[in-house]
Amino acid sequence: MDKSENREVSNLIDRPNKEPNQRPFHCIVSSSSRPGSLKATERRPSSYAPNENLQNEVVKLQSQVEIEKKAKKEAEEKYKQIVSKLDVVQNRLIDRNKEVEEEREAKEEVMKSNKTLQLTINKMEQYLRKKSTGSRFESTNVVDVVDVDMGGKADIENIIKTENELEEKSRQLQREKQTNEILDKRCKLLEKLLKENNIHIESSELDNLNKQFSNTELDF
Repeated sequence: MDKSENREVSNLIDRPNKEPNQRPFHCIVSSSSRPGSLKATERRPSSYAPNENLQNEVVKLQSQVEIEKKAKKEAEEKYKQIVSKLDVVQNRLIDRNKEVEEEREAKEEVMKSNKTLQLTINKMEQYLRKKSTGSRFESTNVVDVVDVDMGGKADIENIIKTENELEEKSRQLQREKQTNEILDKRCKLLEKLLKENNIHIESSELDNLNKQFSNTELDF
């Protein structure tokens, strides 16, 4: 290469860019495959070359942000599910508390009813014992032992009243039975006497005689 060619290449490398807003360029002189030849190649400055490491970091950060967004969304969904399950559990607890309260009240009612029933049974046993010994049962004693609110008093008094009425009716029927037996015996005796004496009496007259002797005590 002669001196004139070297001077031209040097001027090409060192001269400023005269066009406005146009970036300067560098020229790299490289040897050609052919001896004695030069080749100028245009290249951007290193400050304008893309930074691959920075781009990789940006991609990583964007990927991390997407992962965090997805994880946050999943966490929010899980939180909503947990809150929903907690609401269901809380409602079940409220319902269970109501059931427990109702069961407690029902148990108290049953215990109260059992107590009244036991008092009723005890009173009836007392009544039956007195009845078996011939003592008349005083229904006024029921007031002292039977809970009025449970209706036990009325039930016992009705039972005792019915029992006393049945006893009275039984005694009345017994008296009527005894009276009928006496009248029947009188009629048979009267028929026997009339037959022995050959006396015939009309049925109407026989009824009158029975009425006359109805209050008469006879020994048979």
